[in-house]
Amino acid sequence: MNQPSSDIISGAPLRPKLPGAITLLQQAGQTFRIHFGTFLGIILIPFVLYVAGLSWFVPRAGAMNNFTSTNIVMLVIAPLALGVIALWTGNAMFQFLLIDQQTKNVIQIYRATFKRLGAVLTTNLLLTFGILISFFVITFTDYLITQVGVIDGTSSNGLDWVSIVVPCIFFFTLVVTIWLLIKFIFTQTVVMKEGKANFAAIRRSSALMKGLWWPIFWRFFIFGLAYATYYILMNFIIGSVLQTSTSDTSTTSYISNIFVTVVGEVTFGSIGYILIGRLYAILVNSSA
Repeated sequence: MNQPSSDIISGAPLRPKLPGAITLLQQAGQTFRIHFGTFLGIILIPFVLYVAGLSWFVPRAGAMNNFTSTNIVMLVIAPLALGVIALWTGNAMFQFLLIDQQTKNVIQIYRATFKRLGAVLTTNLLLTFGILISFFVITFTDYLITQVGVIDGTSSNGLDWVSIVVPCIFFFTLVVTIWLLIKFIFTQTVVMKEGKANFAAIRRSSALMKGLWWPIFWRFFIFGLAYATYYILMNFIIGSVLQTSTSDTSTTSYISNIFVTVVGEVTFGSIGYILIGRLYAILVNSSA
């Protein structure tokens, strides 16, 4: 017998019972082990492009001291290109998780998701427009103060108001970012699975999340803690092992970070997508 989808007395929709965070992580880990080869290919292809892009972008960004056309390209176009790569990776993940698990060829998976890339991009731009503006305000203010010296951050009574305002803006932006990420966490899955886009996908994700923001937030918070614990412990362990064979601490730190980041992206990056896909499937099935 099917369970009612709403409360009989009040008519309000019933919230589905979600698996606990540990149960979800165990299930996601099992899925990751079964399809390890496919996840490895999906993550590594864009990750290599991402690292190559950063290796070109970071040294040039660090050397900027004025707003030339080249610097503007590096500040705007390069990060957007990396963002598109990340979104395309998500498309490939959800294509495999929710639509077609029979196709194991990574290139074919990416080709199948290309037609949805524009819809995913425009939908995410709608969500992040305010965040991008906030971060631009912070970056631009910092640039004017530290590089150009246009703004004097000290008031007549000696109060450094910039050191107060900028962190407040950053904190507010961080809170808004977290709220948006959780509130609309299923927009990309909606675009891929249901074919909705832009405001239709945003409304659909919001409807799926109704009354579940905190339960889903805590599940991803625990996932984030697991990732942070892995990152700290592995850097410490690998760094300690490498220090016994070399006295060059900068080389040791660089090798350790590269190894831990690659393994972490393949493992926790994949598991993060699996968690989103599994929660989406649970919510959709419960509302059917």
